[in-house]
Amino acid sequence: MLGLCEDGRKVWLEGPCVPGDRVSFEMQGKTGEVTEILEAAPERREAFCPHFAACPGCQLQPLPYEKQLELKGKKIVEALRRLGGFSDIPFEGVVGSPEEFGTRNKLDFTVEANQVGYQTRKGLLPISTCPVGDPLLDKLIPHFLEWLGQNPRHQLHRLMLRIDGERKSVHVLLRGILGDSEQASLLHWAATHEIISAVSIQEDWRAPWENLLGEGKLQFDLAGQSHLIDHDAFFQVHDRLADKLVEESIQLLGPAKGALLDLFCGVGAFTLPAQKRGWQVMGIDSRPGKGPFTRSDLRKGIPKKCLNQKWHMVLTDPPRAGMEKDLCAQIRDHVRPEQILYVSCNPATLARDLQRICAKGNYELVSVKGFDLFPQTTHVETVALLRVT
Repeated sequence: MLGLCEDGRKVWLEGPCVPGDRVSFEMQGKTGEVTEILEAAPERREAFCPHFAACPGCQLQPLPYEKQLELKGKKIVEALRRLGGFSDIPFEGVVGSPEEFGTRNKLDFTVEANQVGYQTRKGLLPISTCPVGDPLLDKLIPHFLEWLGQNPRHQLHRLMLRIDGERKSVHVLLRGILGDSEQASLLHWAATHEIISAVSIQEDWRAPWENLLGEGKLQFDLAGQSHLIDHDAFFQVHDRLADKLVEESIQLLGPAKGALLDLFCGVGAFTLPAQKRGWQVMGIDSRPGKGPFTRSDLRKGIPKKCLNQKWHMVLTDPPRAGMEKDLCAQIRDHVRPEQILYVSCNPATLARDLQRICAKGNYELVSVKGFDLFPQTTHVETVALLRVT
């Protein structure tokens, strides 16, 4: 959380503070560690998670939800203004989540001995509950902690829990090593929880996954399309609001009138619904799903076979780091689509990339809208539409 000192200095603060709090802090390197809340923000409420004070994840818990949405809207607009250089921003607000808690379909933990938790600057923060996760995932945490305590010789160091779109099937993913007795114990533990449909393990991040139980697939529906994804594949952690995001994004494209190039397409969350609406589509990703996709590393640019076609629309949904500078220039100078729809989970890199695309005055920003796929955190998803001038 960025804090403003009385002398005008700005300091990045770590600790249980929210905008509007007046705090004292001690410098730890380049970061201020909050030591005391001297005066609470007027609208501050009690945090719902017992780990809030030490956990770096859900920093906005003490703010009423409408204040969280207001803060995220300001974050988007300020990034576009300060980093993107846009002055007249057609901002349409932030779409809130129907639920404040229990929205995440995935929880990812570090495992140390008989503890699971999140890494902080001070090391592992052991946790027993994570209320932003789906309630069924949250309920599994203490049961897994009990299993760890009964199997002290395990050599696990990561636990991921994922639940499918219908909230009926949980996949347990582990990283590390299990002996035969620990593996048998784990499968017995999984059998005692009907919600667990699959268990997979990999020795380290480079090793292949081994399915110990089940098939290792998860099914989600977005915008009328069904996606069967691999257990370790990326998918939006708030799939229920992501459904609305995809629907509204497809509507922004307007009537189908040509070819659409979908960059960082993943499993085709946008590609397939656009195809259903009549667009001629091609998705590109380093790990695409099944469909009209091309496998390619977009850090090296758009492959030549795709550059030699006419694209009326480019849709891009890059990771938090945004797009490479050369890729932005390639879209602007070579592809030259009539419209560009940019979906981003990072307002800072969104603003930077839009500034690069609009640098020559060939495109204008016509629509910006936020979607709160990450309630209680400072993160927000943004959809921005550019149109050729």
